[in-house]
Amino acid sequence: MTDFVAIERDDLPEEPDRLAGHPHPRETLFLAGHSDAEQTLLDLYRSGRMPQGWIFAGPEGIGKATLAYRLARFMLSHPDPNAAYVQEATSLFVAADQSATGQVARLSHGDLGIIRRTVGKTGSTLRTAITAGDVRDGLDLFRVTASAGGWRVIIVDTADEMNREASNALLKMLEEPPERAIFILIAHQPGRMLTTIRSRCRMLRLSALSDDDLSAALRRFDLPDGETSSLDLTNAEGSLRRALVLTNPDIAALVKQVQALLDRPERADPTKWLQFADKLTGRPATDKFQFAIEMIERHVHALATNRAGEPSFQSKVSACLTLWERLRKSVQETETYTLDRRPVLMMALAALADIQRQR
Repeated sequence: MTDFVAIERDDLPEEPDRLAGHPHPRETLFLAGHSDAEQTLLDLYRSGRMPQGWIFAGPEGIGKATLAYRLARFMLSHPDPNAAYVQEATSLFVAADQSATGQVARLSHGDLGIIRRTVGKTGSTLRTAITAGDVRDGLDLFRVTASAGGWRVIIVDTADEMNREASNALLKMLEEPPERAIFILIAHQPGRMLTTIRSRCRMLRLSALSDDDLSAALRRFDLPDGETSSLDLTNAEGSLRRALVLTNPDIAALVKQVQALLDRPERADPTKWLQFADKLTGRPATDKFQFAIEMIERHVHALATNRAGEPSFQSKVSACLTLWERLRKSVQETETYTLDRRPVLMMALAALADIQRQR
């Protein structure tokens, strides 16, 4: 069975959800885990009671987008829920030789609309949010009739990146959705979405993958021998995306560096912080910077939740929340305006050191 669709990518736009060097979720034909969620979708589709609005919620990199494109391929390939094939199907799998499979992978299917962050006016960097214009562009497929009277599918990836204007533009369509249309909203943090949007969609919560599912999935990728055999999946946290990132030796080395800095930062030499920060400047180090920030954020979260027995617990929680907000804001401003990343890392490590000194 083919695991991926091979396509030419030269004419595709820059994609915020593509992990460099690996197939995109829409090019991935296998699904790691989530068999219960897949069965739920299949049962609802062939029953004729398929909700038109969905939110696929869960941590980043666990397969939400892969499941969304898997459902889209199935519905576009088999538009009649009562067809014998659909009624007898045991999964949402669609083979690589089906026309919809290649069209979805190439973003050339006329009944599939994708709403996601796009390149800004400068033409060099991706916007930090999905705009109302991005939503309108994605909804353009409703200007024409669906092919052969079939389904039209809109995938929003990710819905928690929509700004308020974009959210309101999508809400209008969700309030009165066209017939035979389905909206799949992918969300890492569904709580950041408008309550009115959440109320018009059915929530499908997906959990982190087990180590067994991660190991099985990694074996399907074209990875050099030995890159997965010694991989510590602890830092993957049930995310296939993170596990793939960790197969990069440079990232694996980065993990050790960050963990060393986070181990008793109040005793660390700030000179070492600066030396580390120097390595994460410039566009080539973007992935490393983002991974380091994610590790710091998880460390801050752990500090805020795992120290209930300490005398200074309440003050530490307050300090952690303040740092969390400062870190999120600083990272966003740094990426939006292409600022120096070193002050962000220095600020975070210094704040962690202060928190650890509290008694």
